[in-house]
Amino acid sequence: MRFVKATGGWLLLVFLLTAPAWAPLTAPGWFQSHSGFLPVYHLDDLAAHGRWGWLPTLAAPADFWRGEGPLPYALARLWLPLGAAAAIKLTLILALVVGPLPFFLAVRRVGGARPALIAAVLFAYLPSTLTAAYQRGALSEVVLMALLPCLAWALHRVASQLSVGRTLTVIVLMAALAWTQAGLALLGWLALSPLALMAPASGRARRVTWLSLALGGALGLLSRFAWQGASAAVPVAFADHAVYLFQLFSAAAGFGLSQPGWQDQLDYSLGLAAMGLALLAWWPAERGAITGAAVHMGTWRWAWALIALMGLAAAVIPLPLGGLLTYPWQTLGLVGLALCILAAIGASRFPQLQSWPLLSICLTLIALAAYPSLVVHRTPPPSRPAPLAIYRTVGQETDRRRDGSIILADMVAAGKLQAGQVVSVTLTWQVLQPPDFDYNLYLHVLDANGQRWGQADAQPVAGQPMTQWAVGSVYTGAVAVAIDAAAPSPLHLAWGLYNWQTGARLPAIEAVP
Repeated sequence: MRFVKATGGWLLLVFLLTAPAWAPLTAPGWFQSHSGFLPVYHLDDLAAHGRWGWLPTLAAPADFWRGEGPLPYALARLWLPLGAAAAIKLTLILALVVGPLPFFLAVRRVGGARPALIAAVLFAYLPSTLTAAYQRGALSEVVLMALLPCLAWALHRVASQLSVGRTLTVIVLMAALAWTQAGLALLGWLALSPLALMAPASGRARRVTWLSLALGGALGLLSRFAWQGASAAVPVAFADHAVYLFQLFSAAAGFGLSQPGWQDQLDYSLGLAAMGLALLAWWPAERGAITGAAVHMGTWRWAWALIALMGLAAAVIPLPLGGLLTYPWQTLGLVGLALCILAAIGASRFPQLQSWPLLSICLTLIALAAYPSLVVHRTPPPSRPAPLAIYRTVGQETDRRRDGSIILADMVAAGKLQAGQVVSVTLTWQVLQPPDFDYNLYLHVLDANGQRWGQADAQPVAGQPMTQWAVGSVYTGAVAVAIDAAAPSPLHLAWGLYNWQTGARLPAIEAVP
């Protein structure tokens, strides 16, 4: 009860100030992202075929370190009665809501309430997290970034007062991180390790804290190793996707995919608000202004600066982390976390920044600076619990396989499959990678023996070649096919995509009859 009285008002303030970060997810329907409908399909697949060893692998093979784990979808399954799309969005909302709250509590224990408020609001509006949610549709990364502050708070609680319950909480959270995205979770554990030292505690409490960290991490990784189907997939050319320095300061919030070189449109910004406030950790303060908590936090600013620099080096140089991550810039979320803590250290050194007038202006500017990252492109939700087919293409730039590039989301036939009739078929498409060729659609009417009694060959969407399709957008096209008057019964439809220059058909890595 004392905890609620002491922190309830602050937590409510954090909740209200960070509401714009998750408000776009409350709109009806679905939203355009690089992962398209896959999160929805994965959740429905878990509900239909969930068993020991399930992994979200409809469009790509399992990957122990780089691939998604099952935990985010297991959480979303709790809300499945609301519908799969609503359940995924609710899980994203909860992750964006929950993350800043324990982050505030963790920083408040060592730095005070108002510096912690700045840090929590900065954390909620980190461009890397908002890009992961709204542009990339990376459910696992958003959940992971919400669990890291929970672990930080749990570490402080263990260090302040040893108990079995608090120690078990650290172990469970550590293990849970491995079930989101194991490679990024491992780097997150390393990034949070200084918190075990920052909290004022006895030597025994610190040893127990470190032991619980190690035990939880080991349990999480060992349990993932035992998970069925956890084989490695072929990654992209890791070093080719390194971030250029100017992209860290860019104010442009694009929607494009990560591309080799400097002309891609994905947002890699660290956030000018986070970087600016983090610099206050080294800005000369007035003599006598730095006392108490500010002194204690200031002693650890070099540790957090080193973590931020290591994360930047991993993204820009990049460091050889291709075995853990798909892209170098995935470390920018951990850089943002370190910058938020440095911002709290800086705010604690300047009491004038903690006055309510200046604090209000600062918090408002943080929220306004994140507005470009909150622009969401709406699309209708998928009408089926599973795609009709997921087609694989081979890119022109490399020979690397593009798993799950084109989704056939739905197909509706109007008319009777009978001799002499004309059937109009409406197909709904979505691409997860820019198509490397303007593929054509073939639609065949076949009898039980596979003999063809009608066919149509055309662009999937008339007047819109596939190479002009935007990733994550939904496209609908109609094709009519005439059935031969001598056709027998029964008849059925067969469809697919093919290269009209060579006649080669695209393989379907997932197909639902």
